Amino acid sequence: MYDSVTGLPMNRLFVSLLNQALLRAQKHGRQVAVLMIELDQFPRVTGESGERGCHLMYRIQAARVKSALHTTDTVARLGERTFAVLLDRVTGPDEVTAIAHKIQRTISLPVTLNEHELFLSSRIGIGLSAHNSLEAAALITAATHAVLRARTADHSLDRVHSAGGPSSADPGSSIAA
Repeated sequence: MYDSVTGLPMNRLFVSLLNQALLRAQKHGRQVAVLMIELDQFPRVTGESGERGCHLMYRIQAARVKSALHTTDTVARLGERTFAVLLDRVTGPDEVTAIAHKIQRTISLPVTLNEHELFLSSRIGIGLSAHNSLEAAALITAATHAVLRARTADHSLDRVHSAGGPSSADPGSSIAA
């Protein structure tokens, strides 16, 4: 249920929390968003000390992502370099995009590791629930596809789409959704 490196929830727990958030959102007429974060420009490491350095980098980035969120939001680790964020109470695409940009800024801050200053970047895909939607899988799929579009287009963020269809955002931005 929890990642041994970061202590964050993993996939099964994340989906369970997302389902609960979607039920609350439907009851109160709100939207929920999922942000899929893919760390990029990660340094190649070898050996045991390199692995420890990677684990430290993951813990640092997990803490940075959490620091950019409200206490009601959830961060999970879904893959080696992939984090997911559940935004439980969002007002719309502009708020979600602003949070995604804030996360990107925190991830891009330098990290000193073994006397080397490292700079990471990220790609973020956004899935925004349609009103009254209970489709957790569709929301995760929308965010995942947005990351793939961002990678293909060589952007870090592109457009915000709800699980039910496209929504407006700055087409020239560097976040994909």
